[in-house]
Amino acid sequence: MRQNYQILEQFPSRREEEALGFSLFAKKNYWLLHLSENQLLPLSVYDENNSLISFWCFYLDREKLITPFKAPFFTPYFSEKRNMNSLCKEVINYCKTQYNSSIEVTLYSDSISELNLYLIPSLKVKNVALASSIIVSDKGFLNQIQQGRKKRKLKSLMSADDFEVLKVDIKNWAEIYQENLKWRKEKTHQNFMSVNEILKSKMQFPDEYQAFQLNNKGILVGTVFFLKVNEKIIYVYSLIINPLFDVAEPSLLLWNAVYEWAQKHDISIIDMGTSMNPIGGINKNLARYKTFIGGEYYRKYTFEW
Repeated sequence: MRQNYQILEQFPSRREEEALGFSLFAKKNYWLLHLSENQLLPLSVYDENNSLISFWCFYLDREKLITPFKAPFFTPYFSEKRNMNSLCKEVINYCKTQYNSSIEVTLYSDSISELNLYLIPSLKVKNVALASSIIVSDKGFLNQIQQGRKKRKLKSLMSADDFEVLKVDIKNWAEIYQENLKWRKEKTHQNFMSVNEILKSKMQFPDEYQAFQLNNKGILVGTVFFLKVNEKIIYVYSLIINPLFDVAEPSLLLWNAVYEWAQKHDISIIDMGTSMNPIGGINKNLARYKTFIGGEYYRKYTFEW
């Protein structure tokens, strides 16, 4: 490298992770929830003062290095934005020369806007997914809703006594998530985490993994599971209603609860996930729904070298 940098195949210490504000999907214990350490390629980049200036992590799958694993995106760590492009190029080149593998990376939109990835030779865009996010402000969720009918519906739901939103108690996580899985399967959703995986995640990261349940006269009718990615972003993993109650649109109450949680914890962005069909193409109804309740589109890119 042109400067006196060193790339080491190791994770930073937990102390470094916390001090430097690593995102959830970059932390060692997140990766170890799903894979063994010998399946991983962590790359820590240190400068001449032995200070960590960048971090990436990949897993090896059939001669391909991929990041992330069971996460919507990966956010590499950089100590300074001015070195992002050169360090990214060096990390990609290191992977290519040391492992002779193709590389696949799905990045959060902020990383893409700040990285000039097209300067790296052999770049290909493998996939582009339409995603949405809500910018959290001092205004309540009700004022974020763009469609008048949905705004009136939320007002009506909030003024009635039929529904109640509660934080899911840790002792009930398995039971509540089991209902979430059942409803998702009924609605032909895909990409499930198992009950065991979600419980392990909650136990490992109790503050980052959060959930609310929606009751109708004491009966569970909806759930939302979300995670705190970093100090400014939460990611909504799954928000779903019992199909028998969909017509009443009580999902708005769960979105409102997530928004209020974000406000209370100084979160800036609620990532609503992608709006794509399992067989490819945009799920236009889901994408429009997210804009109706205040979401803004962004593109999530998967790159390949």
